[in-house]
Amino acid sequence: MTKKDFLRKLLSTIGTDIFPMAGDVFLLIENNQVTDEMIDSLYLFFQNAIQQTKNTREKMKLEKWLSVLQKIKEIEDQNKIQDQKDIDDLDSILSQI
Repeated sequence: MTKKDFLRKLLSTIGTDIFPMAGDVFLLIENNQVTDEMIDSLYLFFQNAIQQTKNTREKMKLEKWLSVLQKIKEIEDQNKIQDQKDIDDLDSILSQI
């Protein structure tokens, strides 16, 4: 599951009562109009929302989603590092030819 897939699921789950712009952001994600920086900003937004939420049940739900989003972010960051290493290795092999 990518960060975008996860955000789509998160936005459809929490709905507009917690995040009034959920529908708009969902459409942006669907139309591939969301950058990695925007996704990171949404992560920070949800992190702040958790701190401001008074409802314990909603807070627990948001914390769970935030944890999963953080794990996805870490996996994608590791994948980017590995991809770059693979590219460097291929460049090295090609330069020896």
